[in-house]
Amino acid sequence: MNTHSSFSRAKVVEQIIMFIKMKLIFAALIVTFFAISCSITGHSEQFSGSISVSNGFRALWKDLEADSHGFKAMDTYVPSATLISKYALRKTNNKYTISGFIQLNPDFDDTAFKNIGGTLVSYSGTFKSFSVPLNQIRLFVHLKGIKRIEMNTKINITN
Repeated sequence: MNTHSSFSRAKVVEQIIMFIKMKLIFAALIVTFFAISCSITGHSEQFSGSISVSNGFRALWKDLEADSHGFKAMDTYVPSATLISKYALRKTNNKYTISGFIQLNPDFDDTAFKNIGGTLVSYSGTFKSFSVPLNQIRLFVHLKGIKRIEMNTKINITN
């Protein structure tokens, strides 16, 4: 009976060790998945605070990051014809601009927005249409008081 009891204890210890190893592997997989998902979507700190962005804006961000080689030399950056067409970018005062709608919090700073070349048109209290120079997009997403950004979408009319 003693031999059987020690054999059972060894088996239980072996199972516990196997369970712990499986938990560690599972935890490593979760950490790896999280790291990969952050790298796929860009940098986890790309949008400030609790700002929410539309899928269209996320797609623009990703495409712009690739087209500009990681947002390098944005002051002299000229978007590709593909980006101009895909996102209906407009050239205003020799600068390409993006436009859409934003939802604002009460602490939004109009002056900071104007300082980066942005323009707003108010439709209701917190919802406004915006236009901002493409080369200022990184500053734009970090402005205080923006709750949500929605991109304009290009409309294709077919007969």
